[in-house]
Amino acid sequence: MRNRVKQIIVEEFSKLISLIEKDFPANYARKANNFLLSQMDMHIIANMVFVSSFESKSGFAIEACAKRIARLTFGEENVPAIVNPRHLAHSINPDTVTGQIVVTDVDTYNSEFEREDHRVPRLK
Repeated sequence: MRNRVKQIIVEEFSKLISLIEKDFPANYARKANNFLLSQMDMHIIANMVFVSSFESKSGFAIEACAKRIARLTFGEENVPAIVNPRHLAHSINPDTVTGQIVVTDVDTYNSEFEREDHRVPRLK
């Protein structure tokens, strides 16, 4: 189990490194054309490109590791791509989900966390 977990981490972070390397030229060109950043040394721009890319992409690598390790530990069927504990109707195709989606009728964009037909009790 320990070796399989290590293998998952190596695979996902190897993908991360490859993706950062692949995206670097285009990302560098965008930063180099920025009127504020273009005044900086090319090494500073390169470092900024790397940090920005690593920051945005590393979360996906960590999420992929967590999902794969959870599925290895608890079984594929116990770590679904679509979490729907209340069995709400939806049209999400599980084959198109790359992360994990929680199906809810709570309006997560509403600060009052209201459902369509009633309020969810607030924790105090």
